[in-house]
Amino acid sequence: MPFLHLRVGRALTPAQTQSLAERLTAITHEHLHKRREVTAVQIEPIAPTQWFVGATTLAALELAAFQLEIQVTEGTNTKTDKSAWIAAVWIAMKQALGALHPASYAVIQEVRADAWGYGGFTQERRAVRPDTPADYAESTASSASGSIGLTR
Repeated sequence: MPFLHLRVGRALTPAQTQSLAERLTAITHEHLHKRREVTAVQIEPIAPTQWFVGATTLAALELAAFQLEIQVTEGTNTKTDKSAWIAAVWIAMKQALGALHPASYAVIQEVRADAWGYGGFTQERRAVRPDTPADYAESTASSASGSIGLTR
């Protein structure tokens, strides 16, 4: 259940944003073997006048830049998987944005399974009890705390 947060040092059209989300989802599926239907992508364009490298704006440098962070469950990918993902991201971002400043980053954050939640359960719990209904967490939290206002 990966989460990708892309910051882009340039303006994007809605079509470009959609295309980037699709491409990053595909790359994540291909190289990190993550399921497309649970891959979340957040894209945040940042004005080139607000992104600095060496105290000079991207606007002045006439370059684009990006920072992409992905969170995945620790130990679910090999070094080869991660290296291939980073290389594919660089190629895709260069194709989408044009000339890139070398100070553009792709970061894979590996989160321990007991500290990474999806659908109200840790990844560790989901691995042990994959058949647990999605609404079980809501009913358990509600009854354990005297109804904390969770709704279905």
